[in-house]
Amino acid sequence: MKHVLWTEVRRSPLRWWFPVLVVLQMTVLLVKQYDWEFAWSETGAAAAAAASFSLPIAAMAAGWAAHREHRSGDISQLHAHSRLPGLPHVVQFGVTLAYILSSYAVTVLVAWATAVGASGWGVPWPGYLMMGVSFLTIATGFGYAACRFVGSRLAVPAVGMVMFAVWLMVDKRSPLTLQILGGYAGEEPAVAALAWRLVLALSLCGLAVMMRPQQDRRRPRGGVIALPVAATGLVMVAVAGMAAAGPLQVPRSAEGVTPVCTDTAIEICVWPDQAGFIPELERYALRLEELDRAGLDVPVAYTERGLLGHSWSEHPNLRLKSATGEWIRVGELTFHIAIDLDSPDECVTDATTTAQEWQQDLQLVVVWPTFYVFGGHPPPGNGGGPPFDRELMAEILALPEEEQIAWAVATTDRLTAERPCGDV
Repeated sequence: MKHVLWTEVRRSPLRWWFPVLVVLQMTVLLVKQYDWEFAWSETGAAAAAAASFSLPIAAMAAGWAAHREHRSGDISQLHAHSRLPGLPHVVQFGVTLAYILSSYAVTVLVAWATAVGASGWGVPWPGYLMMGVSFLTIATGFGYAACRFVGSRLAVPAVGMVMFAVWLMVDKRSPLTLQILGGYAGEEPAVAALAWRLVLALSLCGLAVMMRPQQDRRRPRGGVIALPVAATGLVMVAVAGMAAAGPLQVPRSAEGVTPVCTDTAIEICVWPDQAGFIPELERYALRLEELDRAGLDVPVAYTERGLLGHSWSEHPNLRLKSATGEWIRVGELTFHIAIDLDSPDECVTDATTTAQEWQQDLQLVVVWPTFYVFGGHPPPGNGGGPPFDRELMAEILALPEEEQIAWAVATTDRLTAERPCGDV
């Protein structure tokens, strides 16, 4: 048995596909559009997302391994060293799956090490890691079973295209999806949805091992037919179970959860899994306190959504996600700053400013708190939001912070004192 296994490990074509899978998953994981290392739920989801991107390649790799029986007859060498007729196919598929899941293990280890370096010790959520395992196992079983049955080389790219179509066209909010793009801490993997994907994965594994090549015209025994038929039936049951189980992620219960909060006068509380955000949030809280002392109506506390139930509480509800980026997370905080800009109902004909200048000041004073708390201009790609004069904002940000606050207070007073007549 050991000789059979070691022979397959050394001769498996997956030894050439393995680095391709690793490179693809590392690219998706590390060449990212967002930071996922500050919340362990998002770390696990990022690894699973990298796995989902590699499903077409995993299916083709498994299909190429299965097609070896038709291509070169290498599987006959395993038959020669085995007394059990079905063992060579079990070994070949097992080694194929082990290579593919090993590439995912590399991805998980890199994600874990990166997150530990950024936010300290912790563990990616096992539910999301198991999602990645189920995704890859489904692709492997499907690709192996299909290519073993058909026998044509065209089946190899065909299974890749089928997996790509499933990955691309099935909406990620659909119960049948095989992808996940985020792991917000206020949500968790749905146990039933994950369980049915594991059932589908195992049934496809059984089908891959029991599937007979289409050109094998020897009259099979009844049991040989019954096993693939049973596995096919289980596949159909698993797909129906996935459809009935609902979405992959559900709201997380806050019962028994102790929030992690900043040690600041303006308290910001998040889920324990988001503890990596705390240093960043403490910096923002101190900046918010400066605005509060300047007279702006800043909330006394912020709470991450779901910690006080899934409805609005007396404190502003946040939704801090690594995927949004630091600039957007600052906007989540400053959005709740109440700037009293109730201008007089009657306009003033001889006002000290024109209507255009009044509107310009209004736009600047509304967006300025986000720039101030962030500490400067947004990073590239984050220049959206309400319209304002960017050159004037650059001049304001060049002032000392005390002068910026004084400008904001004076501008707010001027805006509320009089409203010039004219189109704005």
